[in-house]
Amino acid sequence: MDGPAVQYGRSAFDGVEVTIQVNVEQVLTSRNCGGGSSGGELGDVTGDGYVDIVAIERTGDMYVYPGNGYSFNARYWVRSGWTGLNTAVGDVTGDGIADIVAVEGNGNMYVYPGNGYSFNARYWVGNGWNGLSVNLGNVTGSAAADIVAVDGNGNMYVHPGNGYSFNARYWVGNGWNQQRVHLGNVTGAAWADIVAVEGNGNMYVHPGNGYSFNARYWVGNGWNGPVIA
Repeated sequence: MDGPAVQYGRSAFDGVEVTIQVNVEQVLTSRNCGGGSSGGELGDVTGDGYVDIVAIERTGDMYVYPGNGYSFNARYWVRSGWTGLNTAVGDVTGDGIADIVAVEGNGNMYVYPGNGYSFNARYWVGNGWNGLSVNLGNVTGSAAADIVAVDGNGNMYVHPGNGYSFNARYWVGNGWNQQRVHLGNVTGAAWADIVAVEGNGNMYVHPGNGYSFNARYWVGNGWNGPVIA
């Protein structure tokens, strides 16, 4: 896929708002799909090397819009019952196909392994995940996605993926509760970077280093409002 490493935008597919990202391995956003909202995330669901859209409607129905290297093809239905979940899309199992991580309101986390078309039966990962902002990305440079989680106090932790679940977390930094955090390979290195948007609309990139993230640099402003979910 040609073009810049990361592009964001908001588009609508059959009334479902999604965040568009171009030329990244991992999804940048994690969206709480409860409370009557709709969410859309990106990942290579079909395993063909193109990012696809995973969209959840307000009814709880999940659809996939397969990517074709330029835009997205007609959607197909996956399953229902996805309301009230905090979801993220990424390659948890390290097989090159996107999986879903879902956190219930009681804090239980489950992984739904991708099968190249939809998602297989879930398995339990752990509990205590409520109250956290959960993002998936390849922070450590391994084949399996890691979790970057921000708690209510603004502390950021990385939970390294092991191809099935996630290992013990380590602390990265604090002060992250006043920013919207997105993960993606901005710099083209072997690991994910953070794109952070402050409340005033300033966007910064925190380059990844394979363990945590280096000092940020400013990208631009005007990113507050509806552009990035």
